[in-house]
Amino acid sequence: MTRAAEKSERDTTAGYVFSYVHFNGKVGSLVKLACETDFVAKTEISRKLGREIAMQVASMKPKTIQVLLKQDYPG
Repeated sequence: MTRAAEKSERDTTAGYVFSYVHFNGKVGSLVKLACETDFVAKTEISRKLGREIAMQVASMKPKTIQVLLKQDYPG
């Protein structure tokens, strides 16, 4: 079993909710980025990723997580 597969079974009870609202106030999104610990959730990398995912969801409007994962990452 690969290391990533082993970690996929762990609980992700910590995390953070990110938001994005376009300047015109007509488009927005909320994204919950889950992780194993509060320490990880509070890192600058996690916060940047959360903000960028929220912006991508608002702009690209994926219908599912699977569609989101297939989109090009703008960052």
